Amino acid sequence: ANEHGVVIGNEAVFTREKPAPIGLTGMDLLRLALERSRTAKQTLEIIIDLLEEYGQGGNCGYRQKIYYMNTFLIADQEEAYVLETVKSWWAWKQVKDVWSISNIISLGKDYDACSPGLIENAIKKRYCKSEADFDFRKCYSDKIMTWGAKGTQREARSRNLLLQKKGTLATADFMAILRDHGGASEWAPDKSGGTICMHAADRLIRRSQSVCSLVGNIGKDRQFYYSTSAANPCMSPYHPIFLPDTVTPAGYLEGGAGYDA
Repeated sequence: ANEHGVVIGNEAVFTREKPAPIGLTGMDLLRLALERSRTAKQTLEIIIDLLEEYGQGGNCGYRQKIYYMNTFLIADQEEAYVLETVKSWWAWKQVKDVWSISNIISLGKDYDACSPGLIENAIKKRYCKSEADFDFRKCYSDKIMTWGAKGTQREARSRNLLLQKKGTLATADFMAILRDHGGASEWAPDKSGGTICMHAADRLIRRSQSVCSLVGNIGKDRQFYYSTSAANPCMSPYHPIFLPDTVTPAGYLEGGAGYDA
């Protein structure tokens, strides 16, 4: 998030195209866009410009090397966009309903615009037969890596939960969704790779887990956030984060150095 109320969600996606060994990572694109933008639409345009000029790539891992493409969910107080990328190619859609992204390409045929070369490359490599046959998700998804990342399950579950509360979604609802372990009556941390709350990783069965969860509440007269600042969203409390020059929500008092009692 930035001081203008622009927020970006970023996810890794695994495609049939090989990532470049050197380039801008998804987090590089995210940070640069937030530094330079004032609106969601401007953010979309900045990421596209950077992508086309410098490309994406590079090692995105910390202890181990991992390379991937990126998808972005961009929003401000007025509008939202989903931007999905492969190499320097892209497609985007303005969000008119609820939306979520996970480790899977979320756009199929329902994009508003795409870059030159995206469809042509798919036809050339026989991912599809023609422009009319082109489906971003079906053409470019790496089936094995996408299956292993279980983004399909998280996407379906998060969309379902969002639609259940459509029109009445509040901050507490988003917190609850991020803590969700799925609809099954029984749940075990070591078998929950497809749940929204990516709980309790280990080195053998599931090697990834949530880093933290962040909920943004943005509007024309307010901008504040809630974060767990910890893994395991289902077990962690959310605490408020206020950016400079924002209005403190009713009921919140600024702490001082002295004791109340």
